[in-house]
Amino acid sequence: MLFLAAFLSTALTARAQEATAEGEAPLATVPPRFLAPLLLNWPADVDPARPPATVELDLLVDERGVVVSAVVIRGEPPFGDLAVAASFAATLTAAMEDGVAVAVHVPLTVTFTPPPVCLEGTLRLAGGGAAALAGVTVRAGGQSTTTDLEGRFVFRGIAPGPLRLEADVPGVRLDPVETTLAEGEVVSVTLWAQPTGLDPGIVGTYSRGRAEIARRSLDAAELRAMPGSLGDPLRAVVNLPGTTRSPLETGWLLVRGGEPRDTAVYVDGVRVPLVYHLGGYTSVLHPAFIERVDFLPGGGGARYGRSLAGTVDVVTRRPAAKPEVRVGANLVFAGVYGSTPLGKSGAFAASARRSYLDAVLAPLLPGGAADSIPRFWDWQARADFGPDQGAYGFGYADSLALAAEDGASATLELATERLHYTRRGEIAGRPYRVTPFLAWEHLRFDVDDWSQVSRREHWGGGLRAELEDDGLGPVGGSAGVDAEVFYATIRSNELQRGEPVAMPDAYGDLRIGQDTQLVVGLRLDTMLVGDQPTRLGLSPRVSVRHPLGPRAALEAEAGVRHEPPPWELVLGPPEGATLELDESFGGSVTGEWGAGPVDLTGDLYARYSSRLTGIEEDGTVDQGEGLAFGAEVSAKVTVARFTGLGRVALSSSQRREDNDVAWLPSPYDQPVTIGLVGSYDLGRFWTASGRFRYASGFYVGSDRLSVVDALTLENVGVDPVRNRVEDYHTLDVKLAKRFVFRTWRLDAWLDVQNVYNHRVPEPVVTGFSDVVFDGLGFGFMTLPIFGVEGQWGGDARRP
Repeated sequence: MLFLAAFLSTALTARAQEATAEGEAPLATVPPRFLAPLLLNWPADVDPARPPATVELDLLVDERGVVVSAVVIRGEPPFGDLAVAASFAATLTAAMEDGVAVAVHVPLTVTFTPPPVCLEGTLRLAGGGAAALAGVTVRAGGQSTTTDLEGRFVFRGIAPGPLRLEADVPGVRLDPVETTLAEGEVVSVTLWAQPTGLDPGIVGTYSRGRAEIARRSLDAAELRAMPGSLGDPLRAVVNLPGTTRSPLETGWLLVRGGEPRDTAVYVDGVRVPLVYHLGGYTSVLHPAFIERVDFLPGGGGARYGRSLAGTVDVVTRRPAAKPEVRVGANLVFAGVYGSTPLGKSGAFAASARRSYLDAVLAPLLPGGAADSIPRFWDWQARADFGPDQGAYGFGYADSLALAAEDGASATLELATERLHYTRRGEIAGRPYRVTPFLAWEHLRFDVDDWSQVSRREHWGGGLRAELEDDGLGPVGGSAGVDAEVFYATIRSNELQRGEPVAMPDAYGDLRIGQDTQLVVGLRLDTMLVGDQPTRLGLSPRVSVRHPLGPRAALEAEAGVRHEPPPWELVLGPPEGATLELDESFGGSVTGEWGAGPVDLTGDLYARYSSRLTGIEEDGTVDQGEGLAFGAEVSAKVTVARFTGLGRVALSSSQRREDNDVAWLPSPYDQPVTIGLVGSYDLGRFWTASGRFRYASGFYVGSDRLSVVDALTLENVGVDPVRNRVEDYHTLDVKLAKRFVFRTWRLDAWLDVQNVYNHRVPEPVVTGFSDVVFDGLGFGFMTLPIFGVEGQWGGDARRP
């Protein structure tokens, strides 16, 4: 390159001087010439802040002008290999002596120069002191970097044009910033994050106007490494304090003694029916679409309603600023994801997945046992038309078949199709968000010769519109509407009934303070069904959070919560028209403390439900009482390359039909839950991890002499004395490796679930309130799952 002419001139001059000294006439020599500059790109995995790198080569150029040999004389990896590759790809003229093409050795020195700085800036916290935020990931132009101790960040080599800056700042609000890069110029920016209180952070960015009590968090690297995750970050929610294990890993979320319907799942602010596919193998969303996740045991603030026990809030990810493709497969399912820019500021992404574990195991299982293996498919698509608006759609279908000891069989099916549109903006300087949506949902549970309700379906839509708290100043607030309108249908054999349903809920809250926060909220829960009486529930809530140090805080919350009774019970039996909204009163106290490599969290909670809808022993539908309380302790330890997570929960979940009868454990009661997860970075992108889980056996309520193993179709004896099935415990291990190539990367893993093959009988959760299949099922035996995923574009070069 710049040094080539000088070195060639020096070499040829020396040769001419030798010939003259020997009495020979100097040869008329023309050195080889590069026809185009060498392509010397700075390696993506080398810090661009380091000094330029110089490489010395000895090239052999033949009489055709082709480099046939390139030897590194001096230079460090990977620059030496890159210089050799660039030399072989170069095109030269042939060296000429007296008009004849000849082969010559050519010394060559090249210098790799880091791409120039095109964007620099500082990330600071708005408010007194304007503190710098260190260790925060900032993204722009398909690249990412981390702020230093003074909050500074630098980007290099981004193409000129419009640019969007985003940052992952747990616990504060930072809206995306738009700017424009010009050729040869350096843009300087200062990003101001708005404080919303202490927050431990989770997958991606939080933008909340206030701290939510008892938010559980894990970072993305820990989620990918976790055994049983199959690369899905949402699966880690079931390992966090506040959850209890779902029977047969069916995918329902059980939180603090509640039923599956007592936990609300939101996607982009809209309630959805299910977060995991049946079998719990993966969530209903492709991981590439997940931007951030909140798990709120207890339910959260007034924004969240229609649930008694907990909330999961998922926000989808804006597609990458440049094309990206992901293709993956494992023993259970295969999937594909792709995204591309859409115009100057838009983007589009889509994905599809399909399971096939039933087909894989069918040759290994007797009879029709493979029918008991859950099956699913799903799709997602998102289109962003700019920074302030976009549409997101997704759908899935799941099915599961089971057998009972009397020869009966049951089929469970779930499906949904949804389309959401979101518009963001400001009103008088306050951020707002409006999300209208359309939805169709279907659930079917059929058992041979049953005459009870077996199907439910509804189609309709709704709207969430909210004015958000910007987190500025000592006082703030938010208000919104969370409305659904749909037509619900239930079917039982030949009987069918349908009614229009409307739930126009309203909510608002007031925040006082920034570091220490007091939040008082109020929600009006509603339910209007056909000509039935209007159901109303006023849900006041209060929470307080006080920081005790940089890594310590004390939190408390209390409030009233309401949720609609199950649709099949509202529309089915005659007494359904008299059912009120289910109601609970509860609260919790949470303490957080961290020092060195250890972070501890402790919780105490209690919840009394004055109205819980269910089917009583005489077959009638009524509303009884419920009581749930417990204590939980969790710890996270990070030492060098090791990360460990552990939790222990002691809890009780009880029910009774009337206040004059004794309390009995609920079908989902698990008094003791233990979870241990460990992950170790082996270096060179290898990771080894393990997970151990223990949970008390489920309460069955009556003696059972035998149950059917759904996989082997054989009867298995059960202890007739115990009121609970056998305790559950299992060990999972995982070994993962990431390979990073020039333009793509490959993730590969072996995930062995239930290593020592411990299987216990467990109840079947159908999704219908109090509908229990007559018989228990067994989970999977030892299941080794090998999986791979390749990624091209996007952040594929990121280690």
